[in-house]
Amino acid sequence: MTTDPTKHAGAAEHRAEHDLFLRLCASGGRFDPLGDGLLIVVGDRRSLWCNEQARTVLGADLPDITPNEWHTRYTCLLADTRPPDFPEELPLIRALSGEEVSQQEMHISGPGINNVWLCVTARPVFHDQGQFDWTYIILRDVNLRKWSQEQQQLHDHALRYADDGIVVVDTRSLPRKFASVNEGFCQMTG
Repeated sequence: MTTDPTKHAGAAEHRAEHDLFLRLCASGGRFDPLGDGLLIVVGDRRSLWCNEQARTVLGADLPDITPNEWHTRYTCLLADTRPPDFPEELPLIRALSGEEVSQQEMHISGPGINNVWLCVTARPVFHDQGQFDWTYIILRDVNLRKWSQEQQQLHDHALRYADDGIVVVDTRSLPRKFASVNEGFCQMTG
């Protein structure tokens, strides 16, 4: 999905933006198989281009989000699962503002999307004069990893505090070795 910069006021002043847009469109679907969402945003927080995975993660109408709508459109949580005190705490908002962001996680939900944990990486691109021009944002869906971590924590908690004696044996090693035992087993065996 693309948003042609010539449809916006002042597009004549953004020849470089238009050229970038045309190059991205010419790339066809080359960026779709990446597995990660790729979003190109220009200096005013306007989505210039995104691949299919970005639309899957942030909603089909992603290219139509207005610059002031980003922080109100989605409900977001920081990596520690608390809501931000200020929108600028969110990695996505910082990335949209041209700040470099490296693999920072956040939770996002909103219209047309499911609850999703994202790992956000962004790199700004500057004019030759050093002025911010546009940024590319990579959005990695880390729901499966987060779910696996939660399941492992639940498993560890249940194993640790079960009243019954539980022994986990490593069947890959010879001779067989205990991989772990819980507190109940220790209390029963002394």
